[in-house]
Amino acid sequence: MIVNLSTFKEVLSELKTQKILCIDTETDGLKPYSGHRLCGIGISLFNGKSFYLNRKYDWKLKQDGGVYILVPTRK
Repeated sequence: MIVNLSTFKEVLSELKTQKILCIDTETDGLKPYSGHRLCGIGISLFNGKSFYLNRKYDWKLKQDGGVYILVPTRK
């Protein structure tokens, strides 16, 4: 599932129930100091579901209790 503003809360609720996550980052290159950037973040769960956070949105880091989460905002 591609995560967007309308599905974010549903996905976040599911992620909070998981004990194990697999996270993979996608970039447009291997040299961040040369201007290569993050394109997206893939998250897979033990139950086989997967999610993709696209760079279409600006993602802000927000603290929710003792956990930091990424929250989508429009570019």
